[in-house]
Amino acid sequence: MRVRDIIIGQQYKDILVTGPKFRRNGETYYVCKCVRCGKVYNIRNDHIGATECCQDCKPKDNIINLSGRKFGRLTAIEYKGRKNGRTRWLCRCDCGKEVVVGYSNLMNGITKSCGCLGVESRIRTGHNNRKSASSNFYETLREHPLYGVWSSMLTRCYNPNSISYKDYGGRGVTICERWLPENLGFQHFVEDMGERPSIKHTIDRIDVNGSYCPENCRWASPSQQANNKRDSVVIYYHGKRLPLTYLCDALGLNYSTVAHQLQKGFDINTIIEYGGADFRRKGFKGNTDKYKTFNKNITIFVPQLFEDGTELAEET
Repeated sequence: MRVRDIIIGQQYKDILVTGPKFRRNGETYYVCKCVRCGKVYNIRNDHIGATECCQDCKPKDNIINLSGRKFGRLTAIEYKGRKNGRTRWLCRCDCGKEVVVGYSNLMNGITKSCGCLGVESRIRTGHNNRKSASSNFYETLREHPLYGVWSSMLTRCYNPNSISYKDYGGRGVTICERWLPENLGFQHFVEDMGERPSIKHTIDRIDVNGSYCPENCRWASPSQQANNKRDSVVIYYHGKRLPLTYLCDALGLNYSTVAHQLQKGFDINTIIEYGGADFRRKGFKGNTDKYKTFNKNITIFVPQLFEDGTELAEET
């Protein structure tokens, strides 16, 4: 509004002009009061008449009423305003405690209780961990060098909130009963797997679609883990599966170049014969169709593949 149209003591919507005008940074301001909540603050003259109420009260016009709704163990009771841009609600937990929770935390299921649910879970987990080994097995389980490996395995298989759950428990990967907490699982896990060869070795399932059990698990180096992924590029040598990375390391070939050639349909035997040459080069351009067979079976003898005694997996 224009300054000459504003009258002190007059109410404009839910804003009451209570004080004299003053100037700040070249603009005219009035001391005003929000009729809804009683808050006193300064408003610029051109905002009077256009603003319905103060910023604290304005969100109340647009909020979704959660009163009486249940979120886990919490029941929403009353809207508690905004703080740091977040809408907050007063909730009562099933245990009787009241707590103020953000709207987004309630709607997204992040907060489900006043904290009692987490306490009960920790107590229950601690109880299971105590049963995971006999009393004389190890003084403190959490200090055992393999405890983190075993605990992480349980988490990714049985905790839907884990970021890795979709690739493990979500795909149906389970853990054998012998390694579960209620059956002295951690003690059995250590007995079955033995000591880890080095800190870089991790637990690896030989069959990536199989479960965690003594027959399907081993300690694997980083390169073995990389070669045993579901998305690893594999070829076949005498009826056995061979990771492409292993072939490239044995023959000194560039993995990216060889993988690209295979993707384009070139015969793996031709790639080996030409030493992993890039068929996109000038000498091969315009004459590459004769090499394209989409063949991933190695028919030529490659003695370097057996120099380290590596055993290859049977073709499946």
